[in-house]
Amino acid sequence: MGLPLKIVDGDEAVYEFTGSPDEQYIRVKAINGASKCALFQPIFFDGRKRILEI
Repeated sequence: MGLPLKIVDGDEAVYEFTGSPDEQYIRVKAINGASKCALFQPIFFDGRKRILEI
């Protein structure tokens, strides 16, 4: 099980891969004000600089 890399309170979030060897992929979990949850498919780090905006 992974650990949170970033927690954002709001309507938008941005995460930028750091390039750490331990950072192979990220998976987004979004929770709304009614505690309903959405999970997104993993986004894998393949060496290119990527930014995920939600």
